Amino acid sequence: LETYFRLPEQFRSLEPVVRERIRARLTRGKVECTLRFEQDPSAQGELILNEKLAKQLVNAANWVKMQSDEGEINPVDILRWPGVMAAK
Repeated sequence: LETYFRLPEQFRSLEPVVRERIRARLTRGKVECTLRFEQDPSAQGELILNEKLAKQLVNAANWVKMQSDEGEINPVDILRWPGVMAAK
């Protein structure tokens, strides 16, 4: 049985449990699972920035830029990286 998951970062910890439940019922084939979760923006609390991770990503992006001498760092790409931003 082949299982493929596309889950938002905050739900990745559920993957092993879901995978086992699928395997308990199915023995052959291919299962693709996609979860899209959209929170009500008005219900969202304060955003928290993981500054340490963001700085590491900026440093890594700068290093890559120096090696290739191309491209720019897009701050939004850094903020989209899993674990950089979290809602309280």
